[in-house]
Amino acid sequence: MSRGEDALRYTATVNAAPFLVEIGRALKRASLEAVLIGNAAAALQGAPVTTVDFDFLFRETTGNLRKVKAFARALRATVMRPLLSRRRPVPRDP
Repeated sequence: MSRGEDALRYTATVNAAPFLVEIGRALKRASLEAVLIGNAAAALQGAPVTTVDFDFLFRETTGNLRKVKAFARALRATVMRPLLSRRRPVPRDP
């Protein structure tokens, strides 16, 4: 079996739908407008890729940073700082 066939066989059994539903609900509760990017977004478009994280793009405002933190708490997730952004640090919880 080729590597591509093996990847298709594996990804055919992966179901991220429960995670995506939970993420969508948490985004709505946090009132955060964000765009899913990276491999998770590619997988939704049918690309034969796997990932263990979800990457989002959002407008960097003080209000949105608070919403991102609330969103992450609701999912018991970790907010990682973008590697290329040096404009503002993510505020820490008191």
